[in-house]
Order: sequence, then structure tokens, then C-alpha cells
Amino acid sequence: MLDSEKSWLAGALEAMLFVTDEPVTVLTFADMLEAEPAIIQETLEELQRSLEHDERGIQLREVVGGCIRILDTTSS
Repeated sequence: MLDSEKSWLAGALEAMLFVTDEPVTVLTFADMLEAEPAIIQETLEELQRSLEHDERGIQLREVVGGCIRILDTTSS
């Protein structure tokens, strides 16, 4: 996957996580973005590391069923 494709995918995933109030599975993301689940998983893990490193006040977390959600860490 090219860096530009990976960057686009990371941006799309982050945007989708911000507009949903429910957890979303990797398979759902893969279906919506027409991408392989393994690539979605890898990109989510990279996004998680980036959010933690940049201390942006949000985190990516896996919840029951392997779903993913963004949590606001500033309210804890």
C-alpha cells in the first residue's frame, strides 16, 4: 500500500470514528472502505499509537467483540 493510500485510509477511519457514537468493527470498516480487514487493523493500530504519542486528548480502544471506539481522555 502506498503512503498516500495509507494516509487517506487513516484519515477516513479517524473521521468515521468521530461521527459515530457506537463501536465499529474492523470488518464493518473494511466493508465500508472496501479494504482488507488486516490493512484496517494495521491502520487502526498505527492511528492508536499516533493519538497516544501526539497527546491529542483522545484514544482508540477495543471494546467487547473487537469493536473500536474513540474515548475522550480529558474527561477522566
